[in-house]
Amino acid sequence: MRKEQQYKAKLFTTGYLFLILISLTTAMSYSMISTLITNYAVKLGGTLAMAGTIAGIFSMAALFSRPVGGLICDTLNKKKICIIATVVFCFSFLGYAFSANMAVMLFFRIIQGFSFGISGTANMALVARLSQKKDWEKVLDILGWDRWFHR
Repeated sequence: MRKEQQYKAKLFTTGYLFLILISLTTAMSYSMISTLITNYAVKLGGTLAMAGTIAGIFSMAALFSRPVGGLICDTLNKKKICIIATVVFCFSFLGYAFSANMAVMLFFRIIQGFSFGISGTANMALVARLSQKKDWEKVLDILGWDRWFHR
């Protein structure tokens, strides 16, 4: 029993728990805004088609930024990349408040999607760096990213 507690203590380090918190906060932020973004776009004067484009462009930007994020994380400091991308993601929410038209809103949506993808990639790279290789399946499963590798 004591050996199991020591193992858990090694698995759940402060850095790992902080990365879980970042991941959870980012995911909750995305979920909260994604349900409101189309109505907000229509209220700004956009058509339903444009509102749908604004809603979907986030996913496209995040999709295309993942490989770029991987290359950046392979060459630069993963921690700094994660911090910068997460800060840009958070500040892009402010951009929605100051969006006077659809073009500005589309710009901030693309920035937010791109930073979301890089932040997630950097977060996974940091988790892999902070844990032992034999624990990768466990730590990535806890973060909910295991589906990307096994399913």
